[in-house]
Amino acid sequence: MKHISDWSRKWLLTFSASKSALVVFNHKLNQPPPPEPPLELCGKPLPVADKYKYLGHTIDRNGGYTTHYQALLQKVKYTAYLIGRVTSRYSMPSPCVICRITKAVLIPQMTYGFALMPLSVSMCNKMSQVMATPLRRALGLSRSASAARVLWEFGLYDTFTLHCKHIISAYLRSQRCLDNGLTLADTLARDYDSYAAAPSAQFCLPFPAILKEACACLSLPEPPVDKNMLKCALDKFATDTWSRGKEAAVQLKPLLPPASYLKVDRKPAVCIRARVRLGVALSFVVLNRYRKRDSPSCDYCAAAEGSIDHLLLQCPRFDLDRSICSSSLADLPSSPTLSLDLLRGCTPPDMRKAEANQCLSITATFLSAVSSKHFL
Repeated sequence: MKHISDWSRKWLLTFSASKSALVVFNHKLNQPPPPEPPLELCGKPLPVADKYKYLGHTIDRNGGYTTHYQALLQKVKYTAYLIGRVTSRYSMPSPCVICRITKAVLIPQMTYGFALMPLSVSMCNKMSQVMATPLRRALGLSRSASAARVLWEFGLYDTFTLHCKHIISAYLRSQRCLDNGLTLADTLARDYDSYAAAPSAQFCLPFPAILKEACACLSLPEPPVDKNMLKCALDKFATDTWSRGKEAAVQLKPLLPPASYLKVDRKPAVCIRARVRLGVALSFVVLNRYRKRDSPSCDYCAAAEGSIDHLLLQCPRFDLDRSICSSSLADLPSSPTLSLDLLRGCTPPDMRKAEANQCLSITATFLSAVSSKHFL
């Protein structure tokens, strides 16, 4: 510290003692005593702290990021609230616009410095819930709607996949710097090339060990060589993870790209279709499940169970709207039959894109007509 103070006086550059602190990093229960005599910077004693904020990251004295994650969660929750408050079930902007804002504002704020921070399973789940908050609002879904399914509807990675992505992306940037002869920014790549595995505490793993763990999660023997290979590995990992979920949800949307109805349908039809797809449309069965009704039977006919299938395909109250929709579908070149899958936005795979968009528009009109009589 004496040499640093002498250097600052020589070059007339004074370091701020109020912005500096002394942190003794250790993994013990009790804090070690501060050094005696106290360290001084430019003639002023350095304060002893339990944590320190450097380049936007708060590092605790035990090498963890608990304080940083607590502050980050508060920040991203407020950002998600601000994004979600500009939309609703009936008002613009569309869900696709909210998704773009989420990817441009919320996710970068959340993932800043992800490559250098460990993430627990509970923190991954909390971050995924925050990411899904404005998207739920854009689709008119409740807060209890599955975050994983909402993110999958929009084709977004969950937090764990984003963490792996940023770890490998940091290495790729460093590797490009190494190839271009940038000696300071290539440190991570040189560390990986010269890394020799050795026992290390979990809270201070070296970056090459973290990189190897991320590659192992993506089933990669070595880091990819470019962004295209990384994206293919991430898409495959996200799809494989999703395919191990509930069978009905996997069959409804087996692949990662966003569902087509999000770009075609307008509000409120896009919200109604999303609620039907996620199984939260307010049929009599769902109202009974939420304890808003004593019986799941249909009020409009003698059906014992007023499920969403019954309301949309069988209930006589909506026969007129159903016949109009069926006749409009019959005028299309492939003449698709009205079904629950079609109302969920699952058009036949061999149908042309223009015809599929017409099919989505026709079924969206039918869903809006049904919801005007029975709120879904």
